Amino acid sequence: MNKKYKIGFMIVLTILFFLTAFLTGFIAASLKELPLVILYFCVYLISLNVFYIIHELGHAFFGKVTGYRTLVIGIGSFQWFKKGGEWHFIKKPSIFSGAAQYAGIAKDRQSHSLWMLRGGLITHICFCILFFGLAYVRQSLLYVPFAMMHVFLFLMNSFPMGITDGARIQELKKHPERFDLFYENNRLYEAELNSEKLTNFELVLPELEKGILVEAAYIQYYTQAFYKKEFDEVKTALEYYGSFTENDILRAMSNAILLETYIITGDIEKATNLYKDKTLMKYLAQKPLLHAMYVLYIQKDFKKGKKYVQQAKKLLSPNMEFSDVFEHDKQNLENLEQLLTLDVSWK
Repeated sequence: MNKKYKIGFMIVLTILFFLTAFLTGFIAASLKELPLVILYFCVYLISLNVFYIIHELGHAFFGKVTGYRTLVIGIGSFQWFKKGGEWHFIKKPSIFSGAAQYAGIAKDRQSHSLWMLRGGLITHICFCILFFGLAYVRQSLLYVPFAMMHVFLFLMNSFPMGITDGARIQELKKHPERFDLFYENNRLYEAELNSEKLTNFELVLPELEKGILVEAAYIQYYTQAFYKKEFDEVKTALEYYGSFTENDILRAMSNAILLETYIITGDIEKATNLYKDKTLMKYLAQKPLLHAMYVLYIQKDFKKGKKYVQQAKKLLSPNMEFSDVFEHDKQNLENLEQLLTLDVSWK
């Protein structure tokens, strides 16, 4: 994505955000009575989270209509997923604190329908029209900020940048053959949620090209290699990927695997340099276990490491038991807890 377009898009979103905030403040001021002002702001803030869920329900609805089976739906770190025919709750860090999540499995892998991916965007358009219509019919500005909120969410999700719906839609329209990668990624996600081992799957290494689906499949392949302890191969591939990609989110996900590889193999200098990456640091905010490994093994900071270990224990979900991720993280936690019990000086 051209850098000028990214900057221009962010400027448009910023202007829209401040315009919405100004209008909201203006309306609140016109209410005059403090209880009404507080109520209005409470409704406004709650509505934002409701609209996130509505976006994901839009995906779920259009997915259901076009032959998708809902796998995961959630908001923030709270997710509900289907396992063994029953719905289970799990608290799991979302990518870069994503507001809401949806994943579905296509029943017909020959289908190249994009309606599931478009579902969230269509939902925002419908609600935008609804709120502007209410503002016109009721002759009230109270509804306008809610309409503008949907404009903001539509633009944010439709722009082909990062891991947005727009990025996936654009890539699949341009490269229909990548639907196989899209379906395979969701299948592996389902396997992880159902406690299947990633190492039991035969993954094909895609030719590395620009695009969220190809790059995600590339990272998935070397994630499997990581669990197989093929560390030299992982280092070579992900070091190259870090300089290849323009997608900051996928780079951070890749670098997280690379950082853990450096820690495990005792490559202190590379681990220290990589840890300074700002985008990776944002991602690690959701990875307290990896934080703990770096702090204890590399920085040798007992106090800070203990804090991260406690955070990591809360996120280790029993619903994921027997998966590669669970077993790997559980073993790392046990090693760190054993390290913390040793009577040693960290100075």
